[in-house]
Amino acid sequence: MTSSTQAYSGELRDTAITSINIQKAFQHRSNIDAIEARVRSGELSEINGARPCLKECTVGIDLLKAGSALGSREVLDVLSQLRLRRAGYLNTIMKEDSSHTVILAASTQQFEDSTAVIDLAPAHSTPEMVRCARHNRMFVVDY
Repeated sequence: MTSSTQAYSGELRDTAITSINIQKAFQHRSNIDAIEARVRSGELSEINGARPCLKECTVGIDLLKAGSALGSREVLDVLSQLRLRRAGYLNTIMKEDSSHTVILAASTQQFEDSTAVIDLAPAHSTPEMVRCARHNRMFVVDY
């Protein structure tokens, strides 16, 4: 196998892995929507919905960041959405569990997620997303 063939094979493998990661991340976003529907229906309490949603967001974010697909507008949009949602779930968890360890970890994560969303504006974050991210950052600073 020549080096150009190996390079092409590696690119195909990377593209396939990225595609799989994107599909898995989108599935995690769908799982979040299903959990949120259960919260809205009253089947789950807000805190019992926030914890699994937080995990789904984190896994989805990690999958999207793992691939080289971050140049895709759709992927960056979903990444920003997941970061904002994660910040919201962290707000809910901090209201329920105000221990120092939880507040410190959640506040740090919220600030990082909000900053990432703001940094992507205006190309990949809508004005509403940026407003929400700024609000989340101020929530952390005021906490």
